[in-house]
Amino acid sequence: MQRLISVFAFFSVLLGASLLLSGCDSHSAVGSSLRTLFGDAPSPSAVTITLLCDPSAGSPCEPAELTANIDVALAVAASRPGSSVAVWVMGATLAGTRELGRVTSPEASPRGDRAWRASQRAWIVTSRTSLLHVSGAIFADRPRSSPIAEAVSVLSFARRGPNPTIVLVSDGLQVSAETFDFECRRLPEPARFVSRLRQLSLLVPGSLSGTRVIFANDRVTAIDRCPLTMSRLRAVRDLWSAAVQQAGGRVMFSTDAVTTEDLGGAQ
Repeated sequence: MQRLISVFAFFSVLLGASLLLSGCDSHSAVGSSLRTLFGDAPSPSAVTITLLCDPSAGSPCEPAELTANIDVALAVAASRPGSSVAVWVMGATLAGTRELGRVTSPEASPRGDRAWRASQRAWIVTSRTSLLHVSGAIFADRPRSSPIAEAVSVLSFARRGPNPTIVLVSDGLQVSAETFDFECRRLPEPARFVSRLRQLSLLVPGSLSGTRVIFANDRVTAIDRCPLTMSRLRAVRDLWSAAVQQAGGRVMFSTDAVTTEDLGGAQ
């Protein structure tokens, strides 16, 4: 017991001395001292966040909504070294879906916590400016079609990096000649929708393995040519749940922008 007390007293004296030598930033000094004594804490795992904007007529992906999602994604990525945030636009056809920009968060600073926090803030500001600049091209056109299944299928082949999450800023109303019209026509049963996707080699089993798909800002919007009801919107969500799950992914829906918790939390 006496030996244990002596060891504790030694560490206490060493820690106190480090605080005196550190100056004003006592929190950083405590963290640095503990890391010195007991080793670095494990780094938070990196994430891969892909923001897909559906620019079709009536879609909720407007500049303000996209910006809100970008801000949250950057905050999470900044706290997880080596994470990436990419912005994609959904084209009127499968071929039109493309990446507009991608940024990767810096590694933790070897100079301590305060230097790393400053690096995080600088990276967020620079990355936000870059992604918002390239996103301006999204809103130049408002196509009638909304090939959501096709666009997510493109991302399933293009995604790279650990812990992938696709944030789809859209109302979820699929409209394409090859599949279905979720806006006005009779909705298919989930089994029929999944079967049709398989026939077209879209969202095939395993293509979204380990991937989360979040429908962000998924809320009621006005469509002049046909009415929308809550029951229809619930049925649309059921269709996407079946499609994503059969592809091996996990799905969630939010009427607002994603939160840090949705993306795994900021560390």
